[in-house]
Amino acid sequence: MKKILVAYEGMVQSKTLKVAKDMAKDAKAELTVIRVIPFEQAGTSSQTEDSIKALGVSAETYKATRAKAAIKKETEEGLESIGMENCKVLIKVGEPASEIVNAADEQNVDLLIIGSRRLAKEGEVQLGAITERIIRYANKPVLVVK
Repeated sequence: MKKILVAYEGMVQSKTLKVAKDMAKDAKAELTVIRVIPFEQAGTSSQTEDSIKALGVSAETYKATRAKAAIKKETEEGLESIGMENCKVLIKVGEPASEIVNAADEQNVDLLIIGSRRLAKEGEVQLGAITERIIRYANKPVLVVK
């Protein structure tokens, strides 16, 4: 195993990150962290529509670019705080399951690690919609950390 991609939701105490970090260390694999900003959360801007247009981009593109930069900085700082400063960080804007599956293919990873935060009755496993779609459509092996 040479490349691992882990989906990250912004919680540095994440069990998923710990599993990914340990597996990458044991396998001496390259670890990439992906964080996806859903379209509806891509951010707002204090810039006026006219000033954005003057830059030659749409308001949506401008807001998404600013959101990506802020989230990337926040993600890198969070990862650094838990000793994961050597990870590659990908920030995408879009539908989370699709972006994660596409990134796994584009990065040609050997393993995709995702978390499952859905709570279920004791003894039952219940996956969230995003986790379920990733498992269904991924072309790479998927490890779900609960």
